[in-house]
Amino acid sequence: MTSFSSNTAPADALQNAFEAPNMEQWKAVAEAALKGVDFERTLYKNSYEGLTYQGLYTTRPRQEIHITSRASWQMCQRYRDPDVNRGLQEIAYDQQQGLEAAEFDGRICDPSLVIESLENAPLKIPLYLRTHTLPPDLCNTETPVDGFLIAPIADWVEGYTESPVAAYKTLHQLFKQQADRPKPLRYLMQVSSVTYAEAGANAVQELSYILGACVEAFQRLLDNRIPCENILSATRIEVSVGTQFFMDLAKIRALRFLLHRLASVYGNKNQPMTLHATTLKRTLGRYDIHNNYLRQTLGASAAVLGGVDSLSTGAFNEINGLPDRMARRMARNIQLVLKHEAYFETLLDPAKGSFFLENLTSELAEAAWKQFQNIEQQGGLEMQLRSGRLQQAVLEVAVLRQKAFDARRDVGVGSNLFATAHEKPHNTHLLPTSQVPDYQVQTGIDALLPLRPALAWETLRENPAWSQKQVSLLCYGEAYRPRAEFMEGVFASVGLIPQRSRSLETPEGLIEYVTQQIEPPSPEAENTSITDPQTGAHHLMVFCASDSNYLELLPKVLPRLREAYPELHFILAGKPGEQEAEYQKLGLRTAFYNGGNILSALESLLTL
Repeated sequence: MTSFSSNTAPADALQNAFEAPNMEQWKAVAEAALKGVDFERTLYKNSYEGLTYQGLYTTRPRQEIHITSRASWQMCQRYRDPDVNRGLQEIAYDQQQGLEAAEFDGRICDPSLVIESLENAPLKIPLYLRTHTLPPDLCNTETPVDGFLIAPIADWVEGYTESPVAAYKTLHQLFKQQADRPKPLRYLMQVSSVTYAEAGANAVQELSYILGACVEAFQRLLDNRIPCENILSATRIEVSVGTQFFMDLAKIRALRFLLHRLASVYGNKNQPMTLHATTLKRTLGRYDIHNNYLRQTLGASAAVLGGVDSLSTGAFNEINGLPDRMARRMARNIQLVLKHEAYFETLLDPAKGSFFLENLTSELAEAAWKQFQNIEQQGGLEMQLRSGRLQQAVLEVAVLRQKAFDARRDVGVGSNLFATAHEKPHNTHLLPTSQVPDYQVQTGIDALLPLRPALAWETLRENPAWSQKQVSLLCYGEAYRPRAEFMEGVFASVGLIPQRSRSLETPEGLIEYVTQQIEPPSPEAENTSITDPQTGAHHLMVFCASDSNYLELLPKVLPRLREAYPELHFILAGKPGEQEAEYQKLGLRTAFYNGGNILSALESLLTL
């Protein structure tokens, strides 16, 4: 028994009584538990940011980031209705249902009409007008809005303006008038990374582009003798949140730290800029569309726990059109539940103390600051956009995201995994209106195209050629079940329900089963044929067995089946490995396996 001296603290003595395991000991235990599975591949994962999720964190980061705690936030929603009067009426209705602030997109309509209609709209909540041009009558001190969201770089990148020059001039004019207003406007300028995120940018890119856009705007306004404190206090920073919960949470925390660092560069110890988060459309899907609630909830939770000042949650069906009152209410309820039922507004920096999140926050902040410095050394953010280097960098990440989604390493429930075969796209809870108009102009820079990885799967699923396909799973041996279920999930993503055979125990039994399905015993018997000569269906036969079974089975059955039924197409469930060339000679069309490009393999079936 260990004895403790009277002058030793009990907690310290208890800690000293046990030998502290080191990383090598932990790794040895982990490798034993994994039973031969690759240690690095299982417990370490690389992110799109070039960072590594480790299997164990034992210490705080080398540079600990101190963040001012924030709890409550303002519940906001975006409105993109080209019908100005109806849009303002919808805002007036929503304010009675818990809405705390509204953002109206005046870039798709006449902003003067918005101001005129506001005089008769019974709004009791702040309304922020997103615009890129302000006629003289909108610059007067009696403008009935609570703030403008003028984003010179973001509007230019999105194709609303030919260059940021006019927007900077408008901002200069508004800042000059702030002192003369009876009630100063809450916001004048917005710096946003949402466009880059929708195009596929990673968290490091988002943060560095925000810093770069801030410097571009601050410097232009400072050159026009606008006080720095006035600029910072009237600036709203907008960042995206999606389904990468821990990365998004760390991104918000890192951004708060970086904004303080940036403000200190300009001599401001207190950082008065507002941090606003918006849920991404990039992660949404049109099939099993109610899964979008969960996606929006993940993003909203990360934003709130990260410490945003305000949050906009998009509707579950916003990729289909303009959401109606019910869809907007369901989106708003996400925040209402987080605030009033989950009590998230009472939490002060809950990630503090998690070595994993603190390390991730620190690594993100330092990587983003380093990339921001590189951008500045190469001429600034505007120069990066004009040269196309920024767009190329975002595109490279977007390609990686699409490849991971197509291989199902990134999961979209209802799209590439766990799809419901009978599910149809839903266009309910939408306002009866035409599409939001597109005001693209000649910007002189390459466009950043929005990315939605699920779109490729949805397009493939809607191909009418699938109605001419029938699938049968040939289940062989005792270990067929995992691969049979895998293939059922693959074909469900394009709306097909495969017919699964009983457990087939011998090559002759498998051939006999196929023969019975292709050639029913008699015309009077119930037709269980897996082909339909009337419709000319192309039948797909999928082998589901273990790798060792394939080595014995395929050389015996494939040549005989090809000779007897040349109209059939044979597919393998599993990775063929070194036997791929041999199996193809035997007549195998393609193979489906974890880590392979599932989308490409499905597309290849349409040509059969």
